[in-house]
Amino acid sequence: MINNAPTRIGRFADVVTGQVEVRGWQPGPDDVVDDAALAALGDGQENVTEEEDGDGGQ
Repeated sequence: MINNAPTRIGRFADVVTGQVEVRGWQPGPDDVVDDAALAALGDGQENVTEEEDGDGGQ
């Protein structure tokens, strides 16, 4: 995953800047992740409340 980081960041940047069109994208069978796999990844912010996350609760 570390080896793919620059490529993944570049892809996100391309989407954000509008260089890649994603509005019509639909997930395929290989794009689906089950809840157990997502829980195993975690987000590193299990105990952060909306007030603590820095976005002003918005």
